[in-house]
Amino acid sequence: MEYNYLAKAVLIGDGGTGKSSLIEQFSNGTFSTSYLMTVGANFYSEIFEFGKNGDKLKIIFWDLAGQEQFDVVRTQFYMGTMICMAVFDLTRYLTLTNLENWFNEMYNSLEESAIPTVIIGNKLDLEIERSISDKEATKFVKSLYKKFPGYKNMEIPYFETSAKTGENVEKAFRATADLFLKSIKKSAG
Repeated sequence: MEYNYLAKAVLIGDGGTGKSSLIEQFSNGTFSTSYLMTVGANFYSEIFEFGKNGDKLKIIFWDLAGQEQFDVVRTQFYMGTMICMAVFDLTRYLTLTNLENWFNEMYNSLEESAIPTVIIGNKLDLEIERSISDKEATKFVKSLYKKFPGYKNMEIPYFETSAKTGENVEKAFRATADLFLKSIKKSAG
């Protein structure tokens, strides 16, 4: 299928937050209960269609390994990144606070001061085990504007998803594509 725009997106966040499961749910509508650690990076592409003018955006999603043993090799995978989906686990508070480290790693590897970014709190289906409130997550997102000045004039949408049930997964991926297309059109004129 033809497309007008091509973009590289990275999914970042600690291991076990559900990055691979989100992609699996989005691309195939399936969820696996067995955990398979991502080694290095996995790839998936999707073409998004927009409005009456028929714009088509192909995004290649890079699902980056979240474990520390991949820190050195992972920095190479950021080259050319144009979009970020930062994922944390709603049942593990540390995965939210660690996103700051992920942003530091990404921006130390990129030339841009900010790229279109969506924050995702995953595992919404585990409501009883939830340890991060919507208010805490929103506060973290707002803190990014101060810690990373390039974000000052950018929108950073926040979604709570469940890779298991599919809740809000398509919405989050679609918002990511929309955000990127808006940024392209804004920079073009």
